[in-house]
Amino acid sequence: TREEFLALHMVNGLHQLTLDMLFEWLRAHPDARAVTDVKECDNITCLRHIATAYERAPEQFIPQIYFTSEYTPARALGYPDIIYTLYRTPRRTPGVGRFALARRLFGITMTPRRARKRRLARLLDMFGERAYVHTVNDTARCRNLARAGAWGVYTDFLGTEASSLFE
Repeated sequence: TREEFLALHMVNGLHQLTLDMLFEWLRAHPDARAVTDVKECDNITCLRHIATAYERAPEQFIPQIYFTSEYTPARALGYPDIIYTLYRTPRRTPGVGRFALARRLFGITMTPRRARKRRLARLLDMFGERAYVHTVNDTARCRNLARAGAWGVYTDFLGTEASSLFE
């Protein structure tokens, strides 16, 4: 239930937010952006709900899409910046780079292995596309990924320690 969710114990000074609480926080922080990561429902349905419920959704939300077929519906909802995350895309799927370049995505996220082994991060970087790697919680690994062409990482707790490696 909502009450059970809000009563959960969080660590590192974090606390839960309902979507309405997140909207209020975003209103108070107009320069902030939120990246979606929909897990348990239809991604486009959730993006539609956010776009309908929050007047500044296109400016403050960066939706992640999991399949190329979600790009056009997400753009039709008014989101100008979209991230294509590859963790649901089979590793040998052809055309990922072409898809990214043709759409000028906000970025593409991938696993550390995909960033290094397939040299996808370096290739995207050469063409001016942002490659993010998830989830990285080790500074040395961040440094190696930055050298491999990653533009940034998703992390649970590294904060400014990691961000300085990608400047």
